[in-house]
Amino acid sequence: MSTTTPERITLGKLRKDLLEQFNLERGLGYTIKQFLLRPRRAVEEYLYENRSPYIKPLSFLLLTTAVATFLMVQFVISKNQPDINSVQPKEWQQIPDLFKPGLKLLITGIQKYFNLYYLSNLPGVALGCYFIFRKKFDYNLAEYFVINTYIFSIQGIIFLLNIPIFANDLNVPIGSMLSVAYFVYAYQQIFRQNFWRTLLYCLIVYMIAQVFNLFWAGLFILWGIFFG
Repeated sequence: MSTTTPERITLGKLRKDLLEQFNLERGLGYTIKQFLLRPRRAVEEYLYENRSPYIKPLSFLLLTTAVATFLMVQFVISKNQPDINSVQPKEWQQIPDLFKPGLKLLITGIQKYFNLYYLSNLPGVALGCYFIFRKKFDYNLAEYFVINTYIFSIQGIIFLLNIPIFANDLNVPIGSMLSVAYFVYAYQQIFRQNFWRTLLYCLIVYMIAQVFNLFWAGLFILWGIFFG
């Protein structure tokens, strides 16, 4: 019985295995290019034709979120750690003491892990997208989730490009504006609506997502009340 000697493990092999695990060698650049320039074509190709050139949606989202969170903690939060007690002191004093531990936990968590907080919008956005477009397109809920996962991932890359602005305390909302602009652009391209109708749909989707955010915020506050 013949056996094949396995390839020797080296740093190069470990790097190659890691890249292959996330399909970064071939999929990352192509995925970014397609969803930036041709989001409708990218969705059609991924859902119905050939998925192999693309990085998997959850891998893409986890990668961009992890990198953005790490860089925010290293270069933004560590440089300017916020003091929750110094933020709007008059308003803070008017809040009942019962709710303060939960609000502290919520606000501190959002400040430190904004990307994870933003990620919590994804289920609500996907659900809102499904309710709005389910009669116009034959996508199921899981496919709407995948579409919005790719959109969120591109927005994460836009956020990454603006970290130097945050790190230098420049109060310029460029990152937010570009992120919102891409979201509207992607929806207009993918769902083939005119600009104003697309803008209206995006606002409705955003409102539905905020319902989910209120749910998570309520859990944080309750956690702070009972365990803070």
